[in-house]
Amino acid sequence: PKFASEQVLPVAEPVEPVEARAERSLMRAQTAAKLAEMESMHFFTAQFDRSPGTIFGLDVSAVGRVCMVNSVAPDSLVGEWNAKATEEERYQEVIQQYDRLMALNDERPEKGRDMSEKLKKTQGFVSIVIQRPVIRKVNVAKNGVKDLGLSIIDGHGFMVVSSISEGSIISQHNALAAYEDVIGVPTRIISVDGEYGDGFELLQLMEEAGEVFQVETLRYA
Repeated sequence: PKFASEQVLPVAEPVEPVEARAERSLMRAQTAAKLAEMESMHFFTAQFDRSPGTIFGLDVSAVGRVCMVNSVAPDSLVGEWNAKATEEERYQEVIQQYDRLMALNDERPEKGRDMSEKLKKTQGFVSIVIQRPVIRKVNVAKNGVKDLGLSIIDGHGFMVVSSISEGSIISQHNALAAYEDVIGVPTRIISVDGEYGDGFELLQLMEEAGEVFQVETLRYA
């Protein structure tokens, strides 16, 4: 597969035990279920005082314009921020998987990787604007075509579409789909027919799916 030029993804990790993978999949499904209840994107601001020796504790993936949260370490500045949230604030203010880091101290980097780099270096008072995406469920029909026509970026818990070939399943889907159901570049897909996994696992699920399958996509715009 072809890889997009603007990617900063975590280094591949050792193979996880089956139990750990099942737990991660469940957590992704629970997060997706909450996002699916939202009708519009949500924005909020998190503030920190970063002193030497402390970490934000964010594992992020940066592709194109989006710097997206993969996970949060509990013993970290963001982990502590999340732990202090009240029950009422828990969903509105907690930083979680799939959230986008949009602005840092009133600066909005053009590229996701620039945000990632700034996050590593920033000290003192730090204000981060967070964008929570909405999930769009999209049904795709193969119509007898064999080739998905996708090149992707493989991510932890998601895949990013980096190119689409002409005459393929996805190309033909896009030609007939409503605007909000188009699977374009760089659409982020997090599940296929209710199954969650990493990028190439999701691609395989799409290839092995029946004549009609459903994907969950993250929408940041």
